[in-house]
Amino acid sequence: MSFLRWVIIAALFYLIYRVVKGLGKPGRPMTPPRRDNETGPPGASRTEDLVQDPQCGVFIPRSEGVASVVDGQVLYFCSTGCRDKFLETRRRNS
Repeated sequence: MSFLRWVIIAALFYLIYRVVKGLGKPGRPMTPPRRDNETGPPGASRTEDLVQDPQCGVFIPRSEGVASVVDGQVLYFCSTGCRDKFLETRRRNS
């Protein structure tokens, strides 16, 4: 056998060994990376109010929503496209 064939066989045995060795251990839970502005212990989740987009119905964090004042009430939209569709529909219906 050539040297390259022995290297490939050795690499395959090593990979099989690593897979079998890893099956016996419980995996670590994956946590998202921390942002610089987060406080608290690692893995602690930050709670934030979710708001529903009145146009498409999707729930989004208030801080990520596109705010718009409609009839004196602040509404939050998932995108400017949804906001524009909502306002256009209100104009047509009035």
